[in-house]
Amino acid sequence: VAFNKSGVAWFGFQEADFLSESETYSEGGLKVLDTKGTYDDSSDDVWLTIINPQVIPGYNDHTDKNTSTWSLLIDKSDRLWVLTSSGVQGFICQRSGNSIYLNPLYEDYNYATFLSLDKGDHIKVDAQNNIWITTSNFGVWLILENIPPWENLIGFTKDNSSILSDNVYDIAFNKKEGIVYFATEKGISYIKLPINKIKSNINSQIDISPNPFRLAQNE
Repeated sequence: VAFNKSGVAWFGFQEADFLSESETYSEGGLKVLDTKGTYDDSSDDVWLTIINPQVIPGYNDHTDKNTSTWSLLIDKSDRLWVLTSSGVQGFICQRSGNSIYLNPLYEDYNYATFLSLDKGDHIKVDAQNNIWITTSNFGVWLILENIPPWENLIGFTKDNSSILSDNVYDIAFNKKEGIVYFATEKGISYIKLPINKIKSNINSQIDISPNPFRLAQNE
């Protein structure tokens, strides 16, 4: 779930057939709810219609079928970011009445389509509005703010950095110190860098230091 600045709620769903082979349990994709700011009163709630869902990564134009949505966020510019099984895309959302139109930041380019994204993968935003993608098998990927997509997708894996594992569960940001922490299956790693001065050649400029956290045996 993600909320934009006007309080509209975005919900991501997994596409799945659980109840029977012929019955759809969940259609996947996105749903949008306007509660009118009254979360304790459902009588005025309105479900909004996305009029162009085909722009969401993985949507099948031939079957009009959605794909699984694993993570959502609203960035500091009130743009919607969506992580599906087929990639990542940011959208400027335009509302007209009870309808929503999604304008992709890059209409002909989805981010991270080469990754096998799945349940447990996340997108997060830092203080400088850069987008971070955590994955369960392919490390962490960074989308820099306001740089063309073919220049700004940067990967941190155990092969090109000192991150402890490519299985990353979560990340957190220390805005004051400029530190990004990675929770991996083998412990905690961190990047210390001036986030407000990130450049496209970041891999050659920073040092990622492992800091594994292990409890004592009796704990």
